Amino acid sequence: GKVVGSEKKILSWNSCKVKDLFETSQFYAFNFKHPDTNNCHLPGKCGFLLKFTPEMKSGQPHKFKVNICLNQEEYPEGLHIHSEVVKADNIHLMPMFDYGNDTQPDILYCFATFTWNELGVSKVTGEGSSLRWTIGRTEVYPSKTFKLVAFITL
Repeated sequence: GKVVGSEKKILSWNSCKVKDLFETSQFYAFNFKHPDTNNCHLPGKCGFLLKFTPEMKSGQPHKFKVNICLNQEEYPEGLHIHSEVVKADNIHLMPMFDYGNDTQPDILYCFATFTWNELGVSKVTGEGSSLRWTIGRTEVYPSKTFKLVAFITL
């Protein structure tokens, strides 16, 4: 199918720290107007809401579950979903890290490392404040901030 978002990424509303995925349940909202909903007259913007729930029982510091929220009552004001066309199977996620500074921005996408159940951590090293995870070829500290990016296959 056609991938939507490769030219224009679909960013989550909020940023988070890597460790947040594994410590607390959180919702991440995305604006997305599906081509099949051009005549939408519902109030607010079209989009979807993803809920991340850590897998505390697994004993593995990189496991979590992601579910698309279909209950409109859980959505923030100004956002609604068209569950008849926006399906979890068609949403592809990846973290986007900003490793630059004001004068030289450097955005890094960790491609092919993010699934619906884990962040693709291949190695955990250090402990305490020096703890870091290896994601792909990148070492990431749990306190590193990122945004979730979605790509949707139509």
